[in-house]
Amino acid sequence: MQGISDIIRLLVRAVFAVGLIGGGAGIAVWLTATRPRPAAQEAAPDIPRVEVLTVQPVVFDAPIVGYGTVRPKRQVKINPEVTGRLVYVHPRLAVGNVISKDELLFQIDARAYEARVAQIRSEIRGLEVQLRRLEAQQLNLKDRLALAQRQEQLAHQSLERERRLVSQESGTAPELEAAEDRYLRQQEAVLTYRNQLDLIPLQIEETTALLQTRQAQHDEVKLSVEKTRILCPFDARVDSLSAQDSQVVTAHFQIAVLTDLEAMELAVVVDPRELKWSERTILTNHRTEDAPPVAEAEVTWTMLGQEFSWKGQVVRLERLDDVTRTAHVVVELRDVTRTSASVSGFSQPPLSAGMFCRAKLPTQPLEDALVIPRHALQEGQFVYVFEAEPGSSDQGRLALRRVPVLRNVGDKVLVAFGGAEAQDGVPRNGEAACELQPGDELIVSPLPKAVPGMLLNRRSADAWLARRAGAPGELFPGLTGHLSARACGVRCGVQ
Repeated sequence: MQGISDIIRLLVRAVFAVGLIGGGAGIAVWLTATRPRPAAQEAAPDIPRVEVLTVQPVVFDAPIVGYGTVRPKRQVKINPEVTGRLVYVHPRLAVGNVISKDELLFQIDARAYEARVAQIRSEIRGLEVQLRRLEAQQLNLKDRLALAQRQEQLAHQSLERERRLVSQESGTAPELEAAEDRYLRQQEAVLTYRNQLDLIPLQIEETTALLQTRQAQHDEVKLSVEKTRILCPFDARVDSLSAQDSQVVTAHFQIAVLTDLEAMELAVVVDPRELKWSERTILTNHRTEDAPPVAEAEVTWTMLGQEFSWKGQVVRLERLDDVTRTAHVVVELRDVTRTSASVSGFSQPPLSAGMFCRAKLPTQPLEDALVIPRHALQEGQFVYVFEAEPGSSDQGRLALRRVPVLRNVGDKVLVAFGGAEAQDGVPRNGEAACELQPGDELIVSPLPKAVPGMLLNRRSADAWLARRAGAPGELFPGLTGHLSARACGVRCGVQ
């Protein structure tokens, strides 16, 4: 009986709980059904709000920026011209040191060459004496020949006399034969002296040639003595050294490399399309006296967060590389040994080969230029412009303007400038005319799903400028902090 009572109590409690839940649900449904209805209103149209900047012409003078590695303008390899042992090496001759012009770098033992000079001098003196002896012998032979010719004439007269006597039967045959023998001997003597005299000029010429050979050898060996002294050809920095004191060096084998400190070169790699905006002197490899001054470039090098700069001159266009599609413009740097301390205390190092530097090449200033932010360019050829509605100050319509991209500089795009059609050296390459005009309100904020003619609300661009200024160097390099719309217009052509 007790078990049946417990089951009844459980059923009663379950029925009671279900009743409470059902009553609560019914009350909730009734409250929902009897709530008051709000008044119906029309939905406001969703009009995008955009930020605009007024386009104004400016003077556009952005340099061409390129990078390259510093190299020597003139570098000399020291190769001895004679072989020998080094008896002297400059005490400061070490890689990185600077040696002044005409200082003695190396001295090679010259005793062997000096001994050879003395030997050749002795041979020259002997040949000179031999020449004087031949000249004297020539004079003696001339005198002997004249005497022999006179004796020949006397012998001939004696022979003729004996012949007459024999024909008159007054002379004898032996006397005639003796006269003929004397005459023949005198003829032979004349021929001997004449032959000897004819050989003397040949002997003199031979001795003279030998003397000239010895003199040339003397000059050569004397020059070898001078070549044992190797002087510094210019104010130079030692870049390589492979010889030490007491070392035997061989002719024509390199022992050092010197770099001329008068000037260095920087082959700046730039986009060839940028050259049309450069000053004409960059493209002028053949300069004349009446040519304008060469353009000045600024070269900077960064080390440990510190930036060091030099001034250089744009001297020539080295080459156009068709493989890499780049142009190599050479900047000459002459103030390579200048040192100075920066604000942070870093000393400016001397310019040396191997430094990877940035160069800013000058360009032609463009008057009345229209420059827009890069992100405002749509599809590479259009921009969005806000056209105000008549009678409204903040509402307008979206319009498209076609713009040619003439030049990209960082986050700026040049789309037009004054005199673009007639200016020499700046071809337009058939670009379409710029439809963007001064005074147009350029939309600079993002606008997804843009449709020409759509209704827009505009607002001040100060908030956009403040956001852009928060990332210095992105749009306007060197400017930080808050930028007003007018300050922005001075740099990029919009305000």
